Amino acid sequence: TYFLVDDILRKIEVEGAIRRINQSQGRVLSQLMNDRRLERLIEFDAMARPGEAYTLAEMAADVRNGIWRELSAGPVRIDAYRRELQRTYLAAVDGKINPRPVQLPAGLPPQFAAQFAGARATSDIKAVFRAELRALDAQLASAIGRATDRTTRAHLEDARAQIKKTLD
Repeated sequence: TYFLVDDILRKIEVEGAIRRINQSQGRVLSQLMNDRRLERLIEFDAMARPGEAYTLAEMAADVRNGIWRELSAGPVRIDAYRRELQRTYLAAVDGKINPRPVQLPAGLPPQFAAQFAGARATSDIKAVFRAELRALDAQLASAIGRATDRTTRAHLEDARAQIKKTLD
C-alpha cells in the first residue's frame, strides 16, 4: 500500500490497483512454488546431512505463515490486498494438490516437454501441501471468532470452504 497514492491513482485509473498488485504477487508466488524448484528442495534435503537443508516442509510453512500472518494476531482484520493474495495462495496450493493437465504444443521433444509438466506423481509436493492446508484450516477455524469485521469473517469462512473443496 506504500506505493498507492490515492490522488495519483484516481487521476490515472478508476479501478485496478488491487488487481495489478495481485498479479505481481501471483507471479512471485508462482515462481516460488514452481514444481522444479520444489523438487530441488526435496532433492537437496535427501542429499544433505540431517538439519543442513532448508526443506520443502519448512519452505511451505514459511510461505503459509507469511501469507496468513494476520491469523496469529489477537483481533483479525485482513485488508483487500491481503485477501487477494490469500485467495491466490489457495488457488496455487490447489494446483499442487489437484494439478491440471498440461497442454503442450505438438512436436515438442519429450525431454523438453517434461519441463512444463507438473510434479511427479511420486513427489512429496502433494503431501506437504495437503498438510499445509490442514494446518491452515485449523488456524482459520481459530481465527474466525476473532475477526473484527464481516468481510474478514466471510473471507475466512470462504477460505475454509476452498480448503475443503481442494482436499475433497
